[in-house]
Amino acid sequence: MNSFIVPLNVSQASISEVGGKGINLSRLIRAGFPVPPGFVITTAAYHAFVDSNDLNAAIFALVDDRIQSVEEISAAIRLRFEQANIPDNLSSAIVSAYIQHFPTLANEAPVPVVARSSATAEDLLGASFAGQHESFLNVCGEQELLRAVQRCWSSLWTARALDYRSRKNIVPGSLGMAVVVQAMVPAQAAGVLFTVSPLSMSRDEMVIEAVWGLGESIVSGLTTPDHVIINRVTGAIKQIMVGDKAVMTAPVGSGTAERDVEARLRHTPVLSTSQVAELATLGEAVEAHFGTPQDIEWCAANGNFYIVQSRPITTLPPQTVHWESPIPDAKWQKDVQAAEWVIEPLSPLGATTTLAAMVSARQTMRTWPPVPKVRAPWSTLMNGWFYQR
Repeated sequence: MNSFIVPLNVSQASISEVGGKGINLSRLIRAGFPVPPGFVITTAAYHAFVDSNDLNAAIFALVDDRIQSVEEISAAIRLRFEQANIPDNLSSAIVSAYIQHFPTLANEAPVPVVARSSATAEDLLGASFAGQHESFLNVCGEQELLRAVQRCWSSLWTARALDYRSRKNIVPGSLGMAVVVQAMVPAQAAGVLFTVSPLSMSRDEMVIEAVWGLGESIVSGLTTPDHVIINRVTGAIKQIMVGDKAVMTAPVGSGTAERDVEARLRHTPVLSTSQVAELATLGEAVEAHFGTPQDIEWCAANGNFYIVQSRPITTLPPQTVHWESPIPDAKWQKDVQAAEWVIEPLSPLGATTTLAAMVSARQTMRTWPPVPKVRAPWSTLMNGWFYQR
């Protein structure tokens, strides 16, 4: 197409072009996962918008301001975005892509879509930016889409994102914002799936949270979702806590609104046992595809699950290393004498020469008659640390 627009399933895309969310969804859709179709408005479009309205100087001056609060800086930057105009060539490219990907027949209502922010610094292994940029659901029509895109660009400068980037030492000049435009799924249910429990940090547990309607009510914390814990080893459900789902997010006109959940559904589980198993299997496949635990946003419509976002979980501690004792049922302890001068994990060479010889000699001196060779070794490394029997 052009530098402003690429299909969502494009194979040559990079994070610098389509952002973290865009690259992850592109990888999933090309791998055959159930991702709603669409296209990406690239970071080139963001930079063209910023350049055509001379926004960079004002943005960087405000970011460097040490007097105003981060909330005031964010509001000032976003006001400038709101007052700016999208260049004609850029708006034409966005509208053409919308018409091409989501055509409508004469006299039909516009196809509803979702506009999702996709920044170049988000959804990475070291920085997730979860919930710090904005997305807009049930966007209907060309003008509504252009407004949503402009607000997505503006959300690169939310107060939360500014503060988070400052703590992560991310340079503002390196940033860009793409926008993922996808078909709107008429979800009866939605939620999040953590392929590793974010609470227990157990890699043997998976957690699903689910609500009725669109996922916005769970992301914004407006309602109490169902909470399901699954044993990843056996696949069995360990615990189900049914939430009081008093409120749901539903599409209305062009946009969304909060609605009361029917009384009969407030305390009814959103997912059946078979749906939990299906979603857990899907989550394991997504994790295997990316090679790291994932925080997945999903929705369900007409009996089918769809993935609308997947990002790495960045809060997990390092995975422990499995260790097998060289002698079954042997008891091992830290070598107290060696610990006086071995203050860090050993190299394999140091462990198998100097210290091993020292421990072996010490054990021989202490034992009479000599211990049969079958009981060796007397020392071992546990995660790099020196232990003795």
